[in-house]
Amino acid sequence: MDAFSKWAHDMTDLGQFGRAVILAPFSYRRGHIYGTELGLSWRKGHWSAFGNFSFVKTGAHDINSAQYQFSEEELDYIRHQDIQLDHQGKYTASSGVSWSNTHHLAYVDFIYGNGLRSGFANIDKEPQYAVFNIGYQYTIAPVPLGHAVRLRADVVNLFDRKYQLRDGSGVGVYQAQYGQRRGVYFAAVADF
Repeated sequence: MDAFSKWAHDMTDLGQFGRAVILAPFSYRRGHIYGTELGLSWRKGHWSAFGNFSFVKTGAHDINSAQYQFSEEELDYIRHQDIQLDHQGKYTASSGVSWSNTHHLAYVDFIYGNGLRSGFANIDKEPQYAVFNIGYQYTIAPVPLGHAVRLRADVVNLFDRKYQLRDGSGVGVYQAQYGQRRGVYFAAVADF
């Protein structure tokens, strides 16, 4: 278990101003970030499992540089009260289980996100999401040249869940961003 805390003056943040994906710095007069992270892992015989959970709380007050990038209404709101930062996903979690032996490895895992901040002065929040992934690997060993050859197949976002990370609103956010749709990947790796 880990815990962290940051209290800052003139805290720098990056914003994407305009439609091009070019980040520009700006800062808040005061800011804070704190949270905790818990990670567990287990292994017995051919089975292994892991789990991670995190909580984060952010806040910032009074934009004091690059003010020309923001509306006067938003600047005034942020000047008089703390807001949550756009990259705050209050809760996140991941977990997985796998089975392996000399030649075979199979796994399933998932990632959960509570949703990033959005809207005027980051008052709103994007919807939560959970994405499942699976994979299988076969190891050929020994091989004539080298130690082993691993053949692998992975399916990311198994159920093809459509989810939006950002909707193009929020402090310093001007582009919508989406999570990856279902992807199937194959790999061959040779160790020499």
